[in-house]
Amino acid sequence: MLIFLYNHKKNVSLPEMSDSAFKNHLRQLILNLITFLIVENRPFYLIGRRSTIRMIALLIATVLAFGTLSAQQQKIKISPITLDENDNTALARKKLDANGNAMAVIIVEPATDSGEYSFDMGGTPFEKETAKVNGKTIYLLWVSPGVRFVDISYDSPNVDGDRCNFGRTKIESSKTYRIKLGELFLTDAKQYLEFTIDPKSGDTYLEVAGEPWKLDSNGHASKSVRFGEYEYRATAPGYHDEVGRVTVNDPKQAVPVRLILRPAFGYLTIPATEELKGAEIYVDNRHIGTGSVNKYKLDSKQGYTLKIAKNLYNPYEASFDINDGQTTTLTPILSGNFARARISVPKNAGIYVDGKLMAQGEWNGPLEEGNHVIEARLEGHTPSRKPVNVTDIKKPVVIDMPAPSPIFGSLELTSTPSGATIKVDGTVRGKTPLVISDLIIGNHKVELTHPDYQPWTQSVTLKQGEPVAVNARMTNIITVRINAPQDNYIYVNGMRKEVKNGYYELRGKPGEYTITAPGGYFYKDYTKTTTFDAEHRSITIKHKRRLHQRNDYYFSAGIGGGNLFDAEFTTGFHLGGFNFEMFYNLPFANNIAGLTAYRPVEGSSSVDGQPTYWEPVGGSYSEPKATMIIGARAGWRILTPSAFDITPMIGYRHVIMKSNLGVSYEDEWYNSYCASGLAALRLYWACGYNFGLSLTPEYYFAIAKGDAYSQFSEYSSKIKGWGTGFRVNLSAVIIF
Repeated sequence: MLIFLYNHKKNVSLPEMSDSAFKNHLRQLILNLITFLIVENRPFYLIGRRSTIRMIALLIATVLAFGTLSAQQQKIKISPITLDENDNTALARKKLDANGNAMAVIIVEPATDSGEYSFDMGGTPFEKETAKVNGKTIYLLWVSPGVRFVDISYDSPNVDGDRCNFGRTKIESSKTYRIKLGELFLTDAKQYLEFTIDPKSGDTYLEVAGEPWKLDSNGHASKSVRFGEYEYRATAPGYHDEVGRVTVNDPKQAVPVRLILRPAFGYLTIPATEELKGAEIYVDNRHIGTGSVNKYKLDSKQGYTLKIAKNLYNPYEASFDINDGQTTTLTPILSGNFARARISVPKNAGIYVDGKLMAQGEWNGPLEEGNHVIEARLEGHTPSRKPVNVTDIKKPVVIDMPAPSPIFGSLELTSTPSGATIKVDGTVRGKTPLVISDLIIGNHKVELTHPDYQPWTQSVTLKQGEPVAVNARMTNIITVRINAPQDNYIYVNGMRKEVKNGYYELRGKPGEYTITAPGGYFYKDYTKTTTFDAEHRSITIKHKRRLHQRNDYYFSAGIGGGNLFDAEFTTGFHLGGFNFEMFYNLPFANNIAGLTAYRPVEGSSSVDGQPTYWEPVGGSYSEPKATMIIGARAGWRILTPSAFDITPMIGYRHVIMKSNLGVSYEDEWYNSYCASGLAALRLYWACGYNFGLSLTPEYYFAIAKGDAYSQFSEYSSKIKGWGTGFRVNLSAVIIF
């Protein structure tokens, strides 16, 4: 009736809904109806006062009842499905499904014997039986192999059903499985469930009730969940899975779960020993190290195969196990298959074993069991050889090899002039001409010396049966006098030579020489390449005066002409190539009569942005003139090989104009000026080290004007030329 009245008032119909949704909707309808009765006050015209009070009380009780019913909504607690290997019910009864396959049985054990449970497997046919065990009702669900879940419901509308997912449990024919149903628990209450998992790597994975939970960098994850029991699974590469269930039912505090995954790996350590030095180590035919391994990570496994291979040793093989989180330490002992050998040879010849160089003169080392060829080799000699068969590795092998036989070549030496002293490989062998027949084949250094001639040196290569003839043409030595009266030292072909008594005496073979002498601060560096021979045996170094200074400070004064005739005074400096200068121009007589400048009257109105009233600047019929010009220029100097240099420059120029009438400082400075930019080219000719002339053509252009100057320049091209135009300045320069 209440629902009807509510819907009649609102003109709506009731939709289909679940039990819990229906109860919530009904509770809201009742609250709305109470509001309707109290606020609109219409029932008091239809019902007596006492009946109205009873109706309101009944409605409030009904709302409270429905609120209590909703708050007490419950859920079935379901444990994971497990295989009962001790129960042979399915095997003994041998039930078959419609396809003739042997069925499995799932035994569902409720916690209490009250109420009726119903089951659904997503439309998959199954058979349900009930039985009494110890006075309690249990359910036997006969299912076909391969089912993955079962939905379990309770006959009370206040109990929500739930699904039991079988997870990794695979239902197989003729086997018995069990599901235990716990006490009902409330589902409306919520609390935080917190997980902390080691290891904290980004590959660690957490799943709770079939839902993935994201872990932060500290291996932590938390969520607010309803009261109940939750199945979780934590996995990480190289670790065992951690599976379990946790119950959330504490309204006062979060439920913490701390999981430390058990490693599914261990470590292998093989300490380094002298015997294992250089040995190759393999595990299951995979190379893992040379000489030793320290805590090499391996998956947990029984029956690994260790192999070690080393030259001169028998192969080593062993089996070992790796256990979770443990280090397996092995100390292999290799057995050698070699004998100790000592081989010596005269003349420090090279000792070769089976074509491999082992040492020079004497070798002590292992010689592998079997046949070998020992050789003594020396450049320019015939090798000596000896076969060796090692049969008893316990018996030392001692071999004294014969020296290699020398192979001689022939060298015939002549020289121009003859009589030169001969050295071969640093040993004096006589004078030219000479035939030397006792030189071992190969490379030799031949040196010839003769008074007043340059030493002669050459490398020769002697071969067996091929005489070598050498005719040396020696070059005589000349003496050259290098006069350098202004220098303490000079450079000859880049080599520093000390100058004494104003000259340096050079002894050497005729040819081309480069003479260099630094000039210092006041003179230019001297460099000359010349040829010395029997006729040309002297040279005098003369330095030229340095006209350009790299760094300097200068002052100049001159006259400028153009749109304005003036005197210019400039001071500046050079810092390497950089040039900066400031100038002051003093204009000559240049009064211009009969001009008046105006400015807006302060506080006057304006039309279209133009002032309505104007007043003269400084009175009428003034005679303006340029009284002062100041500015600055900067540029980069380009030096030429002569006494000239060129400097492109840019700068700033400021013209101050003054009237013959008495005007205030403010009028003169802020209204009678012109600011200009300029571009100039400074041409400088050094007349001496400290004096020169400069010619500077420049072009300047106005970039800002005062009110008075702007007006005057419109009536006088001459005044306009003070701020925009061309001029040339000629100055005398003194360099400090």
